Amino acid sequence: MIIVTDCMYRSSIAVIHTLKELKLDFTLVTVDTHPKPASFYSRFKKGCRVLPHKEEEYSEALLNLCREFDRPVILPMGVFTLNILAKNRTEFEKISDFLVSSPEILDRLNDKKFSKALAEDCAIRVPKRFANKEDVSFPLVVKPFCGEMFGLSARNRYKIVKTEKELEEALELFSPYDSSPLIEEYVEGVGVGVSLVIGKDKKVCSAFCHKRLSEYPADGGPSTSLITFRDDSLIKSSADMLIRAGFVGIAMIEYKEKDGKYYFLEINPRIWGSFGATFKAKSNFLQGYVNGAKNSKDEFSYEYVTEKKIKFMPNIAASVFSYFKKGMFKKGISVLGDLLNPFVPDAFFTFSDPFPAILDIFRKRR
Repeated sequence: MIIVTDCMYRSSIAVIHTLKELKLDFTLVTVDTHPKPASFYSRFKKGCRVLPHKEEEYSEALLNLCREFDRPVILPMGVFTLNILAKNRTEFEKISDFLVSSPEILDRLNDKKFSKALAEDCAIRVPKRFANKEDVSFPLVVKPFCGEMFGLSARNRYKIVKTEKELEEALELFSPYDSSPLIEEYVEGVGVGVSLVIGKDKKVCSAFCHKRLSEYPADGGPSTSLITFRDDSLIKSSADMLIRAGFVGIAMIEYKEKDGKYYFLEINPRIWGSFGATFKAKSNFLQGYVNGAKNSKDEFSYEYVTEKKIKFMPNIAASVFSYFKKGMFKKGISVLGDLLNPFVPDAFFTFSDPFPAILDIFRKRR
């Protein structure tokens, strides 16, 4: 049994479809402060639970749910459950299996200062960092050292600035969260993500690489379309960084690729926003997580289709307009082609189970 938590996130739709193909039983979980998630409307669902949103009550309810099954595997889709498992590891490990690091390790990897130093120690290139606003060269990226801690969404955790005025505005914007945010050079290039499952034995259980094709907003934001690829050297250096930090679980490391070189940006020690692409790329990423959680000793090699384009509706439509608005007409036309191309699949829509994806799009337009 797989308990999929935090199903308010749309990536849970792809998880359902993957677990269905793996022929694994699953139960979906959300909290009572959110509307019924789109994933709860899947024709493949077998069990859905709504738990209390208060941390202590949620933890106890999740423990009780685990007791209904024989050592279920918990897959935390969001930081809420991730942090609860990290803080209450001893209790949950008695009756369930999961891959989650300690609170201390999660906090360190969420800290941009720590992760940059970690990358440098592993001989990975990092963008130039500026100690103060007086000694800079534009364009720049400004971001708090741990925007996730303050509940900032992905697109609101950083600002790309090109002038002194924009720099002052960004510093003022982030001042309630960090009096001395990170200021670093903005690396022009293609966004790259290396996603990994690190098992309890500190070995790689699964991996998945993608490059961004488009994003929203156009000058920097979450992926709206991507293409899969594989670079074993990049996978190894990324895994070495996580293992050196003592990490266990799912993480996505972000890079920028420029002139064939990779520059480290940050570590997301959790399931990432474009996770849905793993299903359409026929990745065995989730099987790797289950095997790692169960501490399986069976031989396992991570596999997925490379050079596979995948889009995220309706976000890709918004990115087309964003590129046109920025005067990036060639890029906008290219993204429009992917939007209209029926052979570029949406990460969440399937003809066998269409309603969750349709409902998700409808809710985003409201």
